[in-house]
Amino acid sequence: MIDLRIPLVAVGLLAPPLSAQSVLLPNGEPDPAYPALWSWYDAAHGPNGSPTPLADGTSVTSWDDRSINARHLTRVSADPSRLPTVRDDADSCGVAMGFDGNDFIWAASTDIGRLAGDRTFVVVTRVQVADGGYVFDGSTNSGRSTLHAGETATPGKWHMFWGDNTATGATGASLVSADVDVERYQIHTVVVAAGLQEHYVNGQLVASSNDPNTFNLGGMVVGARVNTANGLNGYVKELLTYGEVLSAGNRAALEGYLVARHPFAYGERYGQGCAGTAGIVPALSVRGCPAPGQRIDLVVSDALPNSTAVVDFGLSRVSVNLGGCDILIGPVVAGIGGPTDAMGTLSFPLAVPMGIAVRLPTQAVILDPSGMLGFVTTNGLELAIF
Repeated sequence: MIDLRIPLVAVGLLAPPLSAQSVLLPNGEPDPAYPALWSWYDAAHGPNGSPTPLADGTSVTSWDDRSINARHLTRVSADPSRLPTVRDDADSCGVAMGFDGNDFIWAASTDIGRLAGDRTFVVVTRVQVADGGYVFDGSTNSGRSTLHAGETATPGKWHMFWGDNTATGATGASLVSADVDVERYQIHTVVVAAGLQEHYVNGQLVASSNDPNTFNLGGMVVGARVNTANGLNGYVKELLTYGEVLSAGNRAALEGYLVARHPFAYGERYGQGCAGTAGIVPALSVRGCPAPGQRIDLVVSDALPNSTAVVDFGLSRVSVNLGGCDILIGPVVAGIGGPTDAMGTLSFPLAVPMGIAVRLPTQAVILDPSGMLGFVTTNGLELAIF
């Protein structure tokens, strides 16, 4: 698991000095005319050619490049069910391009050209499942650079591939990287250079190799593999591609811009609940984006119907067995309770205050005579609010 707390500090406050030419403008945004910037796709600026965010659920047939290079993604499937959609709801945590595992958008190498030599990709993405598919790839077998989640041989891992898969002589190299963290936005920085390949997650180097080849990037597909299979099940907020290895200072500056712009809040489940009536284990989950200023719901499910549930808040994660159930938070500092309905569910609406940054462990306790001490517990749920 990649810890988001360190990169937020390191990127936002302790970034190295910028090189002579910064990837950022004085206003803190990426410079669309930076010489090495090859393309820049932003879910809030460019889908269907719009300079402002589109409404939630809008189908997308083109995605304009925010750089001065006009490398627009203008090709999609003829099947309307395979179009990516703009998402702007509690689940997407703000404006994002949504992919359901079946969608993709692309441009051919004849449309936007090829990027040869060294290159750096920086993307804000979230996958919904551990084998979540391809975030990006080249659009031709003769020029591929990828970031994808999961493969048959190594499931649940991030992967990079760079190579030439033409029929006349398939060749290339790959790098198996960190475990995939699901349902949370992360900044992935992918470097492909002669003798150096690197994968950073939230500013931390998680994998590297030294293959001598770079091959090239021909065109681009976002949301699927080169053959439009293995689609992404998740979201992309922003994707920038540079025709160079970014300096440490510029990489940190760009990651800092992304941290400042996008919510990275999430709810992480941990530990196990204990079985209640009929052997069913109740669960605690969060619905919505636990970012400052947002409304969320803490949801207890699969509990004993028409009983009482209490969601407790603690200062830290613990693991203490009590009456056959694991207590996963402590010390408890607050709690909210209420009755479960006929389906054994209970939802607590909460407003996340502005100006807060905290990791808050929670767990629900449900009155249930099947428990050794008259109660059962859910999994733990840590709210990471940034």
